[in-house]
Amino acid sequence: MNTRFYETFIWLSKLGNFSKTAEKLHATQPTITSRIQALEDSFDVELYTRGTKPLKLTPEGKLVLQYAKKIVDLEGELESTLSDNELKDTLKVGVVELATVTWVPDFIRELQDRYPKTVLEFKGGLQSEIMQKIRNDELDLVFVLGPQSEPELHNEKICTFSMSWVASPEFFSDHEEMDISEINGFPIILPPSNASTYPYLKEYLLVNGMEDAMSDTQMVKLDCVFSGATGLSLVKKGIGVMPLPTAAVIEEIKAGALVKLPIRQSPPNIYMTACLKKKNQSVFLNDIVAIAEKCAKDYAESVSEGAVWV
Repeated sequence: MNTRFYETFIWLSKLGNFSKTAEKLHATQPTITSRIQALEDSFDVELYTRGTKPLKLTPEGKLVLQYAKKIVDLEGELESTLSDNELKDTLKVGVVELATVTWVPDFIRELQDRYPKTVLEFKGGLQSEIMQKIRNDELDLVFVLGPQSEPELHNEKICTFSMSWVASPEFFSDHEEMDISEINGFPIILPPSNASTYPYLKEYLLVNGMEDAMSDTQMVKLDCVFSGATGLSLVKKGIGVMPLPTAAVIEEIKAGALVKLPIRQSPPNIYMTACLKKKNQSVFLNDIVAIAEKCAKDYAESVSEGAVWV
């Protein structure tokens, strides 16, 4: 059915008069009548009660009107998405490491299927670097830990990740629940101060009386950890213990390469957020964010723990 017929019916229901509808749509009254008749014939119903003034919709007409509005809106959204102004030739996305090692691979595949003509540029790095790039309009969209309370940015929550203390099973095995103070004698591997998770972990450690982990009093200070992968490698070798997003190491835990320490004071959850400039919001970018939410949800359902879709 031509969407013009649905649009005609919408205007007829608003104006309540065939002649006014014809004037509004720059058509003749017989044309308007013909379009409404075509709708009625298509669904084998009467859309309005004959002989009433003003025009009164039948129950079936009211139902068709609800769907007619949805159909017209969807057509407008599709046209907007496919227009040259909306559909970008290149999509530039910034991602923190946590996103890269969890749901982003599926996200990339989904984008390739949905927008095969769009060149995808993904840039990883520290959160501070990525945020500076979107402020400078070097990126269209970023996935960071958030939300980011900056007036020019629009935030969409993507998912939540739990954190766990992990260690080598060579040194920790089948351990009973323990207090966080019990790990203070081991080297605590932390991300660098400009990493996205650092502020959350710093507050968590200070609240639980672990000031020493943030100070120079540690016997072994590991300032060489620039990524989760580097820290994970050190943990596997038994160099120390480290709080990491559970979902990022779930396969190593299942395989027995790592153990999750039963620390009584659990680390805080962290939140993945999509950020884009408010001035750049569009149907296209909103669709990209919706795809990210779906991929994050699918990822959360594929792992037994550590990722929660919201």
